[in-house]
Amino acid sequence: MIAPEDFWIRRGENLMGLDYTHQAAVYKNLAETVTGLNGQIARVLDVGCNFGRMAEYLAAAGYNGMYLGIDSNPHAIVECKRRGFAAKLLNLRDLDKEFEPKIYDLIVMKDVLEHLESHALLRHLAALSPKFILLGIFIPWREGGGALKDWNPEGYFLNRYDALEVNEYMANLGYICGKVQEIQDDAGFTNETRLFVRKEQTRGGTCKPI
Repeated sequence: MIAPEDFWIRRGENLMGLDYTHQAAVYKNLAETVTGLNGQIARVLDVGCNFGRMAEYLAAAGYNGMYLGIDSNPHAIVECKRRGFAAKLLNLRDLDKEFEPKIYDLIVMKDVLEHLESHALLRHLAALSPKFILLGIFIPWREGGGALKDWNPEGYFLNRYDALEVNEYMANLGYICGKVQEIQDDAGFTNETRLFVRKEQTRGGTCKPI
């Protein structure tokens, strides 16, 4: 079995050709969610930054605060830096070893959760943000019944997680699901962005598509 991080290292140079232009609407939604948080965001960590696509959309949306992208793909990190964005080669499991607790206002993670062996790895994100965690999801959630886990022979997970389980897990970490939006990309697929808010930030919240 190939470890997920080894897959990205082996395939990284080929994956650089994927510019994800068909997901422009999803990136735009994520970026506007960040800038729409009324000036509460000054430090953003982009987990699974690839070559800096999220950073480009954040800049276009008017975000001018601190940004750092991390990825386990060394080729992606080189390209992200070449495009002028701060980036660091780092595995998700090492996040809370690398950074001080609660150092980022918002952590964004697009199209990564589905490739993780367990949603429990979200605890590494929760340790670093006292405010917001923003997820982009391309594999539809299940609504009850538990996660459906699938290991691709090429070396990565393609999991369909249970939204109820993830919401409950995040609640135990001190977050509520504050906002969900569904966005159709140019390839015809429905993506979702899901904003989790630290309970101290709000008195309540819902988790319904808007």
